[in-house]
Order: sequence, then C-alpha cells, then structure tokens
Amino acid sequence: MIDIVLLGGSNSIKKNGLRKALSDECLKCYALGATSSLQNLYELVRHHEDIKKSSLIISESNVNDFHIHNILNISLSDIEINIKRLYRELSTTGCRVVVILLPLQTPKFKNAQKINSMHKHWINYYGLDYLDVDSYFECNELSSFFYFNNLDHPLDRHMYEIGKRLISLFENLSIKRNNICEEEFHIHSDFSLEKFENKNSIFYEKVNVIDNPVEVSVGKDKRVIGIHSWSYHNSKIKISSSEFCYIRSANTENQFHDISADFIITDSFYIEKSNDIDSEKSIRVLKSNGDSSISPFGLVSLFSVSSSKNKVCEINSVSVNVSDCLSFIVEDMNHIKQYMSYKRANRPLYQFFIKNKSNALISLIYKFKDKILK
Repeated sequence: MIDIVLLGGSNSIKKNGLRKALSDECLKCYALGATSSLQNLYELVRHHEDIKKSSLIISESNVNDFHIHNILNISLSDIEINIKRLYRELSTTGCRVVVILLPLQTPKFKNAQKINSMHKHWINYYGLDYLDVDSYFECNELSSFFYFNNLDHPLDRHMYEIGKRLISLFENLSIKRNNICEEEFHIHSDFSLEKFENKNSIFYEKVNVIDNPVEVSVGKDKRVIGIHSWSYHNSKIKISSSEFCYIRSANTENQFHDISADFIITDSFYIEKSNDIDSEKSIRVLKSNGDSSISPFGLVSLFSVSSSKNKVCEINSVSVNVSDCLSFIVEDMNHIKQYMSYKRANRPLYQFFIKNKSNALISLIYKFKDKILK
C-alpha cells in the first residue's frame, strides 16, 4: 500500500471522487472546502510528521485560488505569494508530489488564465510533477462543459479515475528533495483558554473559545497569514494591539481564512469576540445585524510566517507533465453531454434552494436535494 497525503478543497473531499479512489491505499486527507493554496500549506506544516512518513502527496488548489480572488477580492499578488510558498515547501518534502490543475472555465469570473499561469510557473520552477486537467479540457474543446452555470465540480467518476491513474503512475513519479529555506511557518493553537471538541463525519478539531479579551503572545516578528476557525454560531474574532486591529467573520463550518492584511506581531496582542466591521471578507458568512449579544468565536489556530535566519535555495527537481493519463475523459463524451443537460435543467431549482436556505423547511429539503433531483 502507498502512504498518500491529499491536500485540497471540496474536490478532494467529495466521497465518491478522488478521495474514494485513494481510500484503498493508506490515505491521510487534509483537504477542506472553499480554501486556497495557503490552507494546503497550513496542513503541510500542521501535519509535517505524517508528511515525512508519506510516499505520495497529491495537491489541488487552483480552483479555490480562483474563487477567493473573485469572491473575496484577494489580490493576484497575494495569491501568487502563497502559491509560491506552497510549491516551494512541497518540493522539499522528500516525497513524490503531483499537483492537479482543475478546470477554470467559468465565464462570469476573471483572471482564470493568470491564476493558472502562476500555478504552472511555480510548479515548473520548483520541479513538481503535475496533471493539467484545465489545459486538457481546453485542447479537447470540453471547456463549455465546465462553465460554472452547468457544473460546480468535475464529475465524481472523472475524479475517481484520475485518482486511480495517479496511483498507477506512482513508480514513474520522482522524489522531490530540493533544499530550500526562505521562510519559517508557525501554528499557534495553545492559548490556555477554554476548549471544546468539534467534529463531524470528516473533521475533528480542538477549538479555543474566544470570548472576552485575552492577552496572548506567539513570539516576535511574525506575520499572521491565516485563521483556522470552527464556531458553533456565526461569529467574529478581533486580533489587536496598540499597532494593529484585525476583525474577521466566520460561519459554523470548519473554515480556513486567508489574511492578506499586513500586520506584524512584535509583542503580545489581544484576541476577543467582536461585532465590529470586518477587515476582510469571508465566504458564506451572514451579515451582522448589529446585535450586541454576539457569540464566542471558535478558533482552532492562527497561522503565521517569519523570515528564516539561515536562508538556503538549492533546486534540483524537474517537472513532469503526466496529463497523458486523461484520455478517458474524451472517451466519456456521451456521459458528459447527458450530465450537462441534467445540470442545465435543474439549475433553477438549485438556485432556489441556495437563495432560500435560511428558511427552515427549505434548508431541510436542501439536505436531500440530490435525491430529489435524481
């Protein structure tokens, strides 16, 4: 059996797709929906012991980088910094690594090709192997199949087959042993606060309860670049000192939030719940109604970065494009066309569900929407 670590977003979590294909191996899945390259890096750092024991790392994040740029207005420059960080760190793991570049063919959003070009540049720069599904779709005139109005994710059967084919290619993939040390990453999760355990069928986390102001310290000269949260209720966290103030909302999902605001921790700071205006947007968060009875914030950890004292950059890996294994997708055109027709026909009903999810009855029906729409 192959020890595999899977990093990514919802495309890596769906139970009948990529994750299912890899589950016959010894799989550690650290994917989280609606998260970017930075979350992949966060999990790479957080689970470094598992990473060291793994034989293969599979990573996908270009889709969610695309989404946070268009939905949260994260700049292209900030996205590229985190793409570079992720691929740099992946290239030093001593493991086989494959990056999957999924289709970005959504006509309503912008800069899809710029974001994919960033991914390809740093993949090649650090010598990672990759599977370019996006280019394959474009070259074989399948782009219209993946318009966001028709399909939210690639077909489960395609992602499953991709997983199986990557396993079959295992021996042909090269081990990545670049020697690079430019930055150091830190995860801060122990704040000596009340904690609770939050879990569901996929995730389990120990969560800090952030309520009244508490003074904490994580060391000097660290820039906070991410927040991992999982709250019981919609809530906000305030991180502040005499030099900065940062406020961010979270919903009741297990979430990772990229921080693009530039604040450096030079000493101790305060964390507390808040109901003030957000410093940056968050995905799927209800607008505050100004109610003073705000809920405590569920903080799993803060993610920070600092400059390395002993900088090294030795790159000896070479990229290999393994996209030849995607020929099965073109051979599946009849099924693709049927599914396109199905999605188009049912799109209005999906949109109605999403628009009215705050209604208790609609929310209940939404949970069973896939059975309803069969």
